[in-house]
Amino acid sequence: MYTTVIVAIIGAIGVVAAAVLPILLKKRKGEDQPSQRVKFGNVQAGHDAIVTAGDAIVFQQQYLEQRFMSRKGAKLVIDISKDVITDEGLRQTWSSFDAKFLYKCIKDTPRGVIFDGEAFQEFRKPENDKLFELGVKVYTACCKVINDEKNEDYEAFNRIAQIYLSARMVLHHQV
Repeated sequence: MYTTVIVAIIGAIGVVAAAVLPILLKKRKGEDQPSQRVKFGNVQAGHDAIVTAGDAIVFQQQYLEQRFMSRKGAKLVIDISKDVITDEGLRQTWSSFDAKFLYKCIKDTPRGVIFDGEAFQEFRKPENDKLFELGVKVYTACCKVINDEKNEDYEAFNRIAQIYLSARMVLHHQV
């Protein structure tokens, strides 16, 4: 019986250490580096935050650069979306949808970025077809502006446009 109690205590200490150690290391690492906060007007975001408001989409740049596009590319998406989606309310709806869709459906793996079909089921609704269509238009327009297939932002925008197009095809082929 005492052995079981000792094993349980050691296990509990291990769980607590596993939970606390990354937080302490991250906090310590953050003290050595400048703040990773992004500010737009009175909206501030930090770490892996994505904030959408009006015509502003504030991404935490370090996370974004590692995942999809550069800061310049993120600004291009905002600018192009204003041209492609002239209705401000629809543009806000699309921006919010775009952030959620990309965050939930595109997963980073050791083999690279993949599309999560299971997560897509949440978005697999006929009423989202217009938002998928706008995604194709915005990201395709971004590719046209860059016009360099070797550019990393071009490659990212092309992949995202293909994902949106594939999502539309799935919606149109539902039985």
